[in-house]
Amino acid sequence: MTDSGQPAIADHFYRIPRISGLIVGLWPQRIRGGGGRPWHAHLLFVFAFAMVVVGAVGEVSYGCVHLDNLVVALEAFCPGTTKAVCVLKLWVFFRSNRRWAELVQRLRAILWESRRQEAQRMLVGLATTANRLSLLLLSSGTATNAAFTLQPLIMGLYRWIVQLPGQTELPFNIIVRLWRTCCTTWSGTNAMRGLGK
Repeated sequence: MTDSGQPAIADHFYRIPRISGLIVGLWPQRIRGGGGRPWHAHLLFVFAFAMVVVGAVGEVSYGCVHLDNLVVALEAFCPGTTKAVCVLKLWVFFRSNRRWAELVQRLRAILWESRRQEAQRMLVGLATTANRLSLLLLSSGTATNAAFTLQPLIMGLYRWIVQLPGQTELPFNIIVRLWRTCCTTWSGTNAMRGLGK
């Protein structure tokens, strides 16, 4: 127990999902005393939402244009439709933010109400396991995203250094060049696939 009466594990409650949610402005947070969400959370959400929408529209459009080559079309449709589902999930999480915050607070109250030593040990064990599994999901998604994004860029750099013929390909199959630039700049859109899985 800490001085505030909360268990020592309280600081680590939902740590990994909280980090992921804060990055995209979705984690339920309130301004002290005001009750509203901070302005920067809205800004982060709008930016993340716009990037995922641009990626979804661009990749699905690319797939539609290249229907004559099924492999190329599917290479665009698969991540494009995954991003489209992520757009839906982002919107649902954003719209349900107040209810989500209430649910997190109720869970905290339920978990903290038992002051027995064995209940606290069980809470620490379960929270540790949950954090480890969340970290595994986050780190595997980040590693996959990094490999997917960096591999064509490294191959292009190698071709350029060794002066091999060939065109440098970017990791995204997007129909509009501006959208390709935006999505390459902020390659975290693929990390959004893991949100809520």
